[in-house]
Formats: sequence, C-alpha cells, structure tokens
Amino acid sequence: DNGVERELVGDVVPLANAGGKRAVVIAVDTSEAMDPVMADIRDSVTAVVEGLPGDVPVGIVTFADRVVPVRALTTDRARILDTISQLQANGESVLWDGIASSAELLATDAPDAQPSVVVVTGSGNLASVSTSGDAVGALRNAGAPAYIVGLEGERLDTGGLEDVVERAGGRLLTTGDSEALDEMGTTMAATVDQ
Repeated sequence: DNGVERELVGDVVPLANAGGKRAVVIAVDTSEAMDPVMADIRDSVTAVVEGLPGDVPVGIVTFADRVVPVRALTTDRARILDTISQLQANGESVLWDGIASSAELLATDAPDAQPSVVVVTGSGNLASVSTSGDAVGALRNAGAPAYIVGLEGERLDTGGLEDVVERAGGRLLTTGDSEALDEMGTTMAATVDQ
C-alpha cells in the first residue's frame, strides 16, 4: 500500500467470485510487418477471447497507420470471432496510440468494470502521436493492467513493452515462434481471469 507492506486481512478471491465485473479490450497489431504471420496473430487473439469467461465483455481495437476500434465491448462471442477473422495487415505500427486508445475506451465504455488491456504485437512504435509514457498514463487512469503477447523479432520493442508493464502492471510474454502465439493467448486469458 503506497510502498508500505501491510498484513492481509481476509481471503484473496478471484474478482469473479467477489461479484466484480470485468471488461477486456484487445489491441491487435495489424501493421504491414505482421502480414506474413497475420493468421497466427488472429489465432492468438481468438485464443484470448475463447479463454475468457463468456460473460466478460470484450472489445477489439486494431493499430496500424491509425487506431481503429473495430468491435465495441460485447459478450457476443460470434460477433467478436467474426471480427477477428477479418483482420488484415496494412500500414505502420502506432503501438503506443493503440495501447492508450484501448485504455481510454475501457475508461469510457466500462467505467464500473475491472478493465484489462491485452495487446498482441510484433512491432515497436513507428508512427504514434503518443509516447510510451502516454500509454502508461492512460492505463493507470483507467486502472487497467497491460497483458502483452509479443512476437520476437527485429521490430518488437521488448524494452519499451517491459517498461509499460512494469509501470502500469500486467504481464509480458514473448516468443520467437509465431505458431506459439495461440498458446500464449490462452495463457494470457487465464492470467486476466485470475
């Protein structure tokens, strides 16, 4: 508590067991660098959605040349999965804008829920107006941790993503194998659901 260790009173239980509502926005890297692995990116996002309880609203935001909220928060899994199946790669990455916009969307559209931002990316930031600090600020303002699945490569800004997670909370998982992204999506959904 503000850097002071305090004794825990009571039992720690998952948010769902305590009657709390949750909401998740998944920010998906659809920059042109993802084109060769876009099917694996879609599989990872699908795994996140399928790993979350059906009553948790999920929204989808893409980031390439600009941020596009392609699916508003909904519990309609068929609509979400249909949106994911249509994601295509094109343009440069605006990673920090994507994270910041996802957090802002949660703050606006789910103010009473425990928000989480899940990011699936293989790029660094190339064209954002926002800085990594802006992304952290938006996450903190929304009270949303960042759960990031990263595809390792020369474009991934691992250091920048580690900094965001350290400052805003959450978790970063990376792999060099695009075919392992779906497993990481499942793992991240379980992390969000705790």
